[in-house]
Amino acid sequence: MLLDVGDAVESLGGRYGTGPDVGTGPADMVTVGERTRWAFCRPAEHGGSGDSSGPTAEGVLAAIGALCAHRFGSADVAGLRVTLIGLGNVGTHLAKALSSAGATLTVTDVDPGRRALADAVGATWVAPDEAATAPGDLLVPAALGGLLSPDVVPLLRCAAVAGPANNQLTGEHVAAMLHERACSGCPTRW
Repeated sequence: MLLDVGDAVESLGGRYGTGPDVGTGPADMVTVGERTRWAFCRPAEHGGSGDSSGPTAEGVLAAIGALCAHRFGSADVAGLRVTLIGLGNVGTHLAKALSSAGATLTVTDVDPGRRALADAVGATWVAPDEAATAPGDLLVPAALGGLLSPDVVPLLRCAAVAGPANNQLTGEHVAAMLHERACSGCPTRW
């Protein structure tokens, strides 16, 4: 399958490059790279830059800090109630960093085995279908995209959303819904 992915990426002639995401890692990019030069984040011993999840999490943490400064008046997450959806490679880095920074975490993942990480960082575990509407200050989508839809936005009980998940919105109209919600009296803190 990974070789087929490499063929598909190569067929695009450099208009698209791929890297680890959703259950794949640097070692998988070695296999994809057998068929295309457009496979990134291979292990260093295979000429790549290695695992990108740590640097990705650092970028997300910087974005969260900027959002918190704007929304809550301080970039510090200490004392904020943060719901983190998805405890994959990037989500794991985020859970550890947010916990260390003093955030109160609620977390979930479709893999119940990730509950051990929740316990290790002192987070409250919720079922995946309950996480988006859990009360808190900040929602951090770090799983598959399409979480924020016209059905979900009115049910959100958070004051801000920031995370690394691709395509968090089901469409551009959802961005307008979130903006309207923030401008129409959504509490700064829940």
